[in-house]
Amino acid sequence: VVASMDALTSAVPDDGVLRLGHDLLRRRLLDDGRMRPQSPSRLETLMVSPLAWSLSVFGVEPVTWAPEGLNVMVAGTIAHDVLEFLFPKDVALPDHDQIEAEVPELLASAIRKYAPFLQRSIWAVEREGLLRDIRTAAHAWRNTLAGLDARVIDNEIGLQGEALGILLRGRADCLLQ
Repeated sequence: VVASMDALTSAVPDDGVLRLGHDLLRRRLLDDGRMRPQSPSRLETLMVSPLAWSLSVFGVEPVTWAPEGLNVMVAGTIAHDVLEFLFPKDVALPDHDQIEAEVPELLASAIRKYAPFLQRSIWAVEREGLLRDIRTAAHAWRNTLAGLDARVIDNEIGLQGEALGILLRGRADCLLQ
């Protein structure tokens, strides 16, 4: 059966806003009936696209296949790992010579953990680019910390709380004093 275009367009309100009549945050509840905690990134998705958020909650997101590759997510994960180990908690800031010396091994370790395909010789140019970018970021972060007279108190801190009746959870990459 083919629906007419009039029948399809009549289902959309004149103002273009679909009213679902349900609180989307109440789709996923804890055992005690409270809403599950939401991360800031999930709440951002809900604000930008309730449909994308709902598809995620119901587990019906598209699964795409792609060959292994260096993208912004992979590069960010690798850089984050290197910087976390280069600037550990309660340790004096590395000097610029230490950064130059330590970043290559920390990068190799992060690649082994998160993107072993980058170890192959065909990825040499990308590895060199990552090394250069991470070194630049590490020197800049060291200069920022030194300029603020700051020290790293902790890395990867779990956060939780409540705002506007919504349970929140997330992580902070770094806590400084």
